[in-house]
Amino acid sequence: MDINKSLIVSSSQYKTSIHYSLSSISNRITALNTPIDDNNDNIVDNINNKVVDELIKYIIKKHDRGVTFDQIKQFINQQILELDHAIEKLIKWVLNNQTKLQHICLLGLFFYYNIGVEEDSAKAFKLFLKASEDNYSIAQVYLAKCYNDGYGTECNKKLAFNWYKKSVENGSIIGQFYLGYCYELGIGTHDEKMSVYWYKKAANNGNTIAKFYLAECYRLGKGVEKDETKAFKYYEELARKEVADAQFQLGNCFYYGIGIELDKKQALYEKMSFELIKRLVEKEYLKAQFSLGRCYDEGIGTEINKVKAFELYKVAAAKGNDDAQFNLGLLYLLGEGVDKDEKMAFELIKKLAEKEDLDAQFALGYFYDKGIGTDISKVKAFVLYKEAAEKGNNDAQFNLSSLYQLGEGVNKDEKMAFELIKKLAEKEDLDAQFKLGYYYSNGIGTVINKVKAYELYKIAAAKGNDDAQFNLGLLYQLGEGVDKNEKKAFELIKELVKKEYYKAQFLLGYYYSNGIGTDINKGQAFELYKISAEKGVIYAQYNLGLLYQSGKGIDKDEKKAFELIKKLAEKDYLKAQSKLGYYYEKGIGTDINMERAFKLYTIAAEKGCDYAKHNLSLLYQT
Repeated sequence: MDINKSLIVSSSQYKTSIHYSLSSISNRITALNTPIDDNNDNIVDNINNKVVDELIKYIIKKHDRGVTFDQIKQFINQQILELDHAIEKLIKWVLNNQTKLQHICLLGLFFYYNIGVEEDSAKAFKLFLKASEDNYSIAQVYLAKCYNDGYGTECNKKLAFNWYKKSVENGSIIGQFYLGYCYELGIGTHDEKMSVYWYKKAANNGNTIAKFYLAECYRLGKGVEKDETKAFKYYEELARKEVADAQFQLGNCFYYGIGIELDKKQALYEKMSFELIKRLVEKEYLKAQFSLGRCYDEGIGTEINKVKAFELYKVAAAKGNDDAQFNLGLLYLLGEGVDKDEKMAFELIKKLAEKEDLDAQFALGYFYDKGIGTDISKVKAFVLYKEAAEKGNNDAQFNLSSLYQLGEGVNKDEKMAFELIKKLAEKEDLDAQFKLGYYYSNGIGTVINKVKAYELYKIAAAKGNDDAQFNLGLLYQLGEGVDKNEKKAFELIKELVKKEYYKAQFLLGYYYSNGIGTDINKGQAFELYKISAEKGVIYAQYNLGLLYQSGKGIDKDEKKAFELIKKLAEKDYLKAQSKLGYYYEKGIGTDINMERAFKLYTIAAEKGCDYAKHNLSLLYQT
């Protein structure tokens, strides 16, 4: 399993881009801390019911349209400035006029948001409670939040749910959204269908955040039948209104083809995705910095630029984006966009793994497994693979199986290896389907079953697994698990050669050399052996030596044959050791040297080579 897996963040089955807590629904808009000149002599003094009532109406209106708890403070400050009133005079007036519910609630907001007074959670809670008991809906929304967050009182999720529900009964639109949110996340009670019901209600009443959450539900099929087309339309509508999260998700839709058909328009959609995300980066939208880095990393809607990808990942990682930190680690690992630094890659991934990031746990296991940026530790690799596999990481489960199979970092247990791969194959994991076929073919953790091996290789090969196609060709050649069909074997291997699959180049050469599924063609065999030999395939190097020796299909060259076989013998390749003994015995490409011939035959014979045993026995007879 290759560590160089896809870096693109998928449209997962979870709300990765918008999963807020009730205490922090959004941080998209930076709070404004506009100073107020206390000595302004032109400030008017005619604060009255109308001025204050307009302020509270403004706050309610903003909330109902989708402005969340974390965003509202800046709007209150802006509105006070626009009303041209000194904050201390406004506070004094509200303190002296605590008979009406809206004034009680407004004072609670001042204490809650630290506007003109010191923040006081206990006072804010008491004021919200007082107004709530007389059914003032916006106060009930804030009271619910206090109970949810344990702000000024003990945390009580059930009471939070109940007060959101009461706010809805009293006509609060923002309350409708938060009630839906409670139903979705199980705050007080869990009912995804009801969450969709209330998101729809709030959205139909003009609440943008509710419409965004509704889009997410349609995209994921959460509480409603999955409808990516409808989700796309909502994202598109909200993106036009400059809702950053919607613009971000719209970019994902364009890239992944969510709710739209990609087909021939994919390049156009990728370009649109890139432009949307680029605009969000200019607004300093954190998740967009990572995504723009991904665009440059993968060439999504723009030219690949690993340097820009590195810079953007670095910025986003410094701001706490874990996906960016993960990809930053991979760039250091590969030396793309930055000088290769395996130790830095290791440190970045290790920090993420300590935060229980699932992909990082797998990657760290791989680093320990292969000694990347650290010493090899199969035990640590095993522990990390096991932990990640138990959390559902398929790559970790695949590698865990290999450790059990080989007995690395854990006691050898082929049955456990087999069971782990079998479970993955049942999930239609492509690599696991191939490997399960291999286990059946070789009796690893199970009895040999060539028919099952054939079936699994066929499935994996049809999905594009080259290793499976190679092994499938061998089964057709040998007639194992399927009727013997050398022509089929030849065609399968020939297809792989066109894809420059290195093992297939040797095997196709062997087929041409021996007339398997095709006519004998030593010239073709030579060319294929030569290509494969240059890539380090030992079998190809050996057979190339034999062709040089025989001169079939090429000019005979016994010296080249000798040199090739000698190099392989020095690498302890058994057939080459025996063949080199023969060359010394007969003086092929070298002088006759019976002592060396005897020594090489002896070495090969002790390793079980029948050819060497036979030749050795003949030497003893002479």
